[in-house]
Order: sequence, then structure tokens, then C-alpha cells
Amino acid sequence: MDCKTASILMMEYIDGEIKELDKIELFKHLESCKDCNEAFLLLSESIDMIESMDEIEPPENIETLVMSSIDVTKYNVKVRIKKSIIISSILVVFMILGGYLFNIILNNSLSLKELLIVNIVKLVNFTVLTLPNILAFIEQNLALVLSGTFIILSGLFASTLFIAVAEVYLFKKFKFNFRRS
Repeated sequence: MDCKTASILMMEYIDGEIKELDKIELFKHLESCKDCNEAFLLLSESIDMIESMDEIEPPENIETLVMSSIDVTKYNVKVRIKKSIIISSILVVFMILGGYLFNIILNNSLSLKELLIVNIVKLVNFTVLTLPNILAFIEQNLALVLSGTFIILSGLFASTLFIAVAEVYLFKKFKFNFRRS
């Protein structure tokens, strides 16, 4: 028997899953191989020592102790959230521009206002898909989130209103229609 096989059989012996024939072969190898014999004795002593130890119950406030020992300044969540907001804003701008370009390219029947609404819906879907991260940010920065939400919604409303007014003006003044017939 080689030492690699003996090592595997040692583990089976410790686990109590070794077959009788393999056990006999293992002990024969241990008698002839000094290195494996030392490894087996060390392994057996270690297992015996671990099994003889008393079971220790953790304190009831273990969670509080662990959580209070964590240095939260190492984990700058605000920077990641700011980066996420910037990236999300850039993605929204590209979605709106991309949607507008596709509208022009494909001669879609959607108006600019309808296209903006579609992209706002896409933004809402994106927001819902990342809701757990957003909820954690909201929980920590409620005033900032509420004021930011108000500003964003006001901007979106004003943009939608501006587009609708521009579309009516262009239609009345130049008989220019964003919709293709």
C-alpha cells in the first residue's frame, strides 16, 4: 500500500467507515511506514483531544458583541450608493436618448412624450429590481431621499409638460407632427 492510500484509509478509520480488510492493510502499512505511523498517531491524538473537550455555549448577547466589534467606517456605503446613483442617472439618460433614436430610426408611432413615459416606466422597473439596496439607503438617509425624489419627480413632470407644450406649439405653428402617419 502506498502512503496516499494509507492517508485516505486513515480518514475512513477516524470516521468509522473503514472496511475490515482495509483496516488490516492500513495497520500493516502503519507498522512498516514511520511517517504514516506518526501522522496517524498525531491525527488520533488530535481527534481524542477534541472529543474530550467540554462543549462551550456562546453568550446570549453574542450577536450584539460581534456587531459592536465591527468597524463600520471601513465600509463606506455612501460612496458606493453615490456611484450607483450616478451610474443609474447616466443609464437613464442613455435609455431616453437610445429610445428616442430608435423611435426616429424605426419610424415608430410614439410621440416624444409617450417615449419619455415609456422610459420613465423602464426607470421604475430598474428601481424596483434594485429595491433592496435602495431600501437600505432610504433607511439611512430618509430626508435626502425624499427631497431627491421630489426634485426628480418635479423635473420629470416639468420635462413631460415642456415636451407636451412644445409638441402642441410645433403642431399648431408649423403643422409639424412627431407622429408619423
